[in-house]
Amino acid sequence: MHELTESISNPIISSNNAHPVEHSDMVTLTCTASGPVDSYYWLEGETIVNSGGRVGLSGDNTTITITGVLRSDGGFVCHAYNAFDTRSSDPYYLNVSYGPESLTISINPQHDLYILGSNVTFSCSAVSNPIPEFQWYLNGNSLQYNRQQLIISHISLNNTGNYTCEAFNNATKRYSMTTMDIFVIEPVSKPTISSNDTNPVEYNDTVALTCYASGTTVLYRWLMENRTIDSSDRIGLSNDNSTLTISGVLRSDEEFTCYGYNMINENASDPYSLNVNCKCHNKSLKYVICCK
Repeated sequence: MHELTESISNPIISSNNAHPVEHSDMVTLTCTASGPVDSYYWLEGETIVNSGGRVGLSGDNTTITITGVLRSDGGFVCHAYNAFDTRSSDPYYLNVSYGPESLTISINPQHDLYILGSNVTFSCSAVSNPIPEFQWYLNGNSLQYNRQQLIISHISLNNTGNYTCEAFNNATKRYSMTTMDIFVIEPVSKPTISSNDTNPVEYNDTVALTCYASGTTVLYRWLMENRTIDSSDRIGLSNDNSTLTISGVLRSDEEFTCYGYNMINENASDPYSLNVNCKCHNKSLKYVICCK
């Protein structure tokens, strides 16, 4: 019989591996207590631990072995007891290394298109222990940036493309990556109109008016005196509508306006007026330039 004056000390749990890697490592927890201990038993949370599956107990229950440790393994308590006394250890939580996994990229502000000169912040998050190291790539090329947030001020057209966040866990030696595409667009500038002939002769000359505006994927449309111009027998449009060709120009072909537009804005040129000279005949010449 144990002496009643000899009590059991609070058990202490020790581990053979302070930072096990999930799915890969095996962990052995050992329970020690001084005093007249008759036996030990273990709890994980509120559940008694028995041998089976991934978990094994030594013959005297002083050690518990966990194979293929999981992040959900934890909260182990060792109880030492005899006929007169029972003592419990503090809970022991495994510090399991895992990940990186479930990577996501968020972007602020969140848009479908980004206007040239905007400020953009990318953030990468991962489920991982410990916190992983991050690396950023644009179109497969390293940006030499290893922080969780990637901040781009005054974004340029060269910033269009595929952004990749790569996470590396130095404890698990595992990598993971995810990608996001963005498109940077330049607004359409105010268009300008130029002509191949600044003094065309009525009925005789063909005038080509060309509209130009800077911007991303600029499309064009034309108005004459606030009426939309479509192709006709006398008027032709280039494939991209940037050039308007007028055959047999008339004095009534007066004021033209060109609009440039893309996915984010539209801009109008100043009105362009043709200086058309009229054509008349006399006896000595086939014709002279004259106007009534």
